[in-house]
Amino acid sequence: MELEPGGNLDLRGETVDPATWAAVRAAATGRDGVVRLGRCRFDDARLECADFHAVVFEGDVSFDRAEFRRGTAFREAVFAGNVGFHETVFHRGVTFHRAAFRRHAGFTSARFNGDALFTEARWDADAAFTGATFLGAADFDGSACARDVQAQETRFSSPVSWRDGSVGRHLLLDRAVFRDCAWLGPLVVGGRISLNSARASRTLRLTAAAPRVSIRNAVLRTTKLRAVKPGGHADLSHTSATDLHLQGGGAHTLTGTVADAARLTDVDLGACLFESAELADLRLCGCSGRLAEEPAPWTAALYRRLADATDDPDQARDFRFRSVEIYRRSHPSAWWRFLLTLCRVTSGYGNDPVRTHITIALLIAAALLLTGLGVEDGTALTHLAHP
Repeated sequence: MELEPGGNLDLRGETVDPATWAAVRAAATGRDGVVRLGRCRFDDARLECADFHAVVFEGDVSFDRAEFRRGTAFREAVFAGNVGFHETVFHRGVTFHRAAFRRHAGFTSARFNGDALFTEARWDADAAFTGATFLGAADFDGSACARDVQAQETRFSSPVSWRDGSVGRHLLLDRAVFRDCAWLGPLVVGGRISLNSARASRTLRLTAAAPRVSIRNAVLRTTKLRAVKPGGHADLSHTSATDLHLQGGGAHTLTGTVADAARLTDVDLGACLFESAELADLRLCGCSGRLAEEPAPWTAALYRRLADATDDPDQARDFRFRSVEIYRRSHPSAWWRFLLTLCRVTSGYGNDPVRTHITIALLIAAALLLTGLGVEDGTALTHLAHP
């Protein structure tokens, strides 16, 4: 084979068996023992080989529509140029453990029939998995991308894990489908995490430090979200979940959100929006603040729900007071507003024991005073009747 280290390779449409690939590796191996290839074309190739371990691809590489028929290893491979696996089919497992992608890496519409390991991989530019299908487990633990990870409309049929990783800009999983459990995080994301219109059939756990999280119009099952930096924002508008657990700081928009069970832990309620939310079996743990919405009848009802949900007795009393206060201000009847005002002044709507005791004491004192005056008036009348 007329090939030297760093040379270009064109195997488009070819069937590459192990013997052919062994000859390529031997011809491209330099004096330092490293296999180096230049511009490589494997489009529409059928690869029976498996060993791309530690190969350095110094030019652009294209595996578009190629088929890897055996388990394949790109462990510690280096892609110095752009690399494309568009519509590539991996019939067995594949590993990119500690692979380095120096420029754009595209796996759009690729199909992974076996397990796909991207553990500790490094992308210096964008990584695109748009429309890809993972039938086996997908493992991205410890991997890092300097720019965007584009995984819109990606389908995960088996568990997916991405722990202890980072994304320099945006992690985009819009319209992704998770058929099994997904553990995303801990992650550090510089820009936005987006799961708009995503579908998750089992547990989805998202733990990250990101300034913005968008999970709008999604259909989820058990979902645990701790992903917003303090001062950041998570938007879950019109998303439905069977079990929703929000934890940590930042603002949360839950407009139109529906959950069969909802738990909020260490959330600042003053930075949250709940309009039209339907949060059944609501529980609050360690939450602070008051609602950010303008007083309205529906906020009065929500305050009653929050009072029943909180684990803090003082907070529950405050929420009940706020509920009746909003009801008083918004009631159309002047007579009811007067009665509620009287109740507020005399007892704090029954939530202020000190004010209630003072009111009772004053009523007792007034009764005693009136009784005393009545006795004195009665004695005077007796003296007048019988001089």
